[in-house]
Amino acid sequence: MDISADVQTGRYCASSLCSLMIRNASSLANTENRLAHKVLKAVCIFLLIHVGLLSVNRRFPYLQSGADLVAAYKHDLSRSGMPFSEKPALKVMAFGNSVTLAGFVPALFDSTVSALGGPSVESYNFGLPADARFVDDLEAFAARGQAPDVALLLVPWDSVPPPARTIFAFLPEDAYIMRALFPYRLLPRNFSIALAESRGRPFVMRENYQHAAKTVRQVQVDRGYYFIARQSRFPNDELPTDFRDVTDTPDRPEPRHVPGGSVLERLAALAERYHITFILIPRYLREHRAALPDSVNSATLQRLAPYSHFSVAGPDYWRYPNELFSDAVHANRRGAAVYTKALAGLLVPRLLELRPRE
Repeated sequence: MDISADVQTGRYCASSLCSLMIRNASSLANTENRLAHKVLKAVCIFLLIHVGLLSVNRRFPYLQSGADLVAAYKHDLSRSGMPFSEKPALKVMAFGNSVTLAGFVPALFDSTVSALGGPSVESYNFGLPADARFVDDLEAFAARGQAPDVALLLVPWDSVPPPARTIFAFLPEDAYIMRALFPYRLLPRNFSIALAESRGRPFVMRENYQHAAKTVRQVQVDRGYYFIARQSRFPNDELPTDFRDVTDTPDRPEPRHVPGGSVLERLAALAERYHITFILIPRYLREHRAALPDSVNSATLQRLAPYSHFSVAGPDYWRYPNELFSDAVHANRRGAAVYTKALAGLLVPRLLELRPRE
């Protein structure tokens, strides 16, 4: 029936129109209520899953690889922890990637510096697994009054600048935001890896989990030092004397490349504002990895010449025999001790020239 025509001819009274409008409004309201109900139901389901996964993640915080646990612990330390005690001493922090992580032993460095007549020092190893992007963490330390007096750099900083902000990525460091909102996002992957490593045997999974928890506690005790046992494949964690790697270039040196750009400027700003002394120190290499380095890297000195808070100690690297390495790249425990003692001997004269921050 054509209602409009009936209205025009007066065949519909006002009460009929009101009744029809009410029925239409009720039908529309029911549709909206059903939509709202579905949306609310979806939100409730998401929240239940979110809370459930958060609970599982908190209940099993060590269901991760050793590298992930170490990295997470150190990132958290930079934002809320205390890497140094309050005793009067020169605060020294070593930065870099896993080469730093496995090569610098803070307690041994401190005692060796003291035995060689150096100043009282307290050091920390802030090497990150497979990651040389430490500038954000150093800025976080500095902002909380935990900046070191001396920053040792085994490897140069990562030269990749942070991504530019756009309409699609307007917040800096999306990874930190995702880690804060969804800390369980890697839980399925980690559980699958743990299940595969244990071959489905509960007691093996439990032992691996307890070992992971012990790893974090040991890193805390060792002030950031971590022996990378997972990559060691040889008896006594020592490479065979005849070990060679396809990437070795024994007839060519591997000079250090120091990048410029925004990351260097951020470090320079930190050095100026918080009076941090940056010292580029030799890294360690296997003796067959590369030829002997030049005694002086002119390119590095030229790059750092405009920056008064930066200096270089020693050559680009020291070479050591295979027996001091657990894999092609990382020092074993004995190698870390040899390297740390050599580093302390190199730096004592430089450290004697410095004073702790007031």
